[in-house]
Amino acid sequence: MKTVVRTLVSAFCVMGMVASSPAASDEKLEAQRLIDLARVTVNTIRRNPDFERVNHLLRRAKGAIIVPNFVKAGFIFGGQAGSGVLLRRKPGTEDWGYPAFFKIGGGSIGLQIGVESAEILFLIMTEGGLNSLLANKVKLGADMSVALGTLGGGVEAGKTAASTKTDVYSFSTSKGVFAGISFNGAVLFPDADRNRAYYGRSVTVKEIVKLRDVKNPSADPLREALARR
Repeated sequence: MKTVVRTLVSAFCVMGMVASSPAASDEKLEAQRLIDLARVTVNTIRRNPDFERVNHLLRRAKGAIIVPNFVKAGFIFGGQAGSGVLLRRKPGTEDWGYPAFFKIGGGSIGLQIGVESAEILFLIMTEGGLNSLLANKVKLGADMSVALGTLGGGVEAGKTAASTKTDVYSFSTSKGVFAGISFNGAVLFPDADRNRAYYGRSVTVKEIVKLRDVKNPSADPLREALARR
């Protein structure tokens, strides 16, 4: 019995050392930095006079994805990448849940020269669109249809093939020589390492976003930025 107890104590000590290791600590700091940048992005876009519709749509949105630094670069072969967070608004309230970390990446082929960076706010307007994001991996333009086209003030709309109701609105501020950002072919997938580091245990996107099984008060300023009238 004593041997078993000693073994368990040793195991817990090892687990504690791993959890408090510099690598885990650095990952958590990077996750918090992304959260803080996401809050800045939300405030920047909400205050931008070119985006008059964003506040109205935000009050009806089912969820939001914020990508503080999306980069597209290309010379013949193009690529796009970024990190972001997904939050869900509790139906009928202004209560936004805690963020799940995502990565977005993909490639394209074309005569492209230049580098573009952007801050992006996706507003998810339907349950179908939100549920698509709870899958393990979503390919934009395939698993989740995104029809590109500037509607004014930098707004892009995405519509599913089965419905004319808008699933996604995209607001972005960008720099660079590309005329616009094409998300077709880009893949959204959970960032399991950051989710684990930020919440202290392995947790799925569904557990974070829909079931609300975890929380981290350090994300409250971002939640408040989305809820602000």
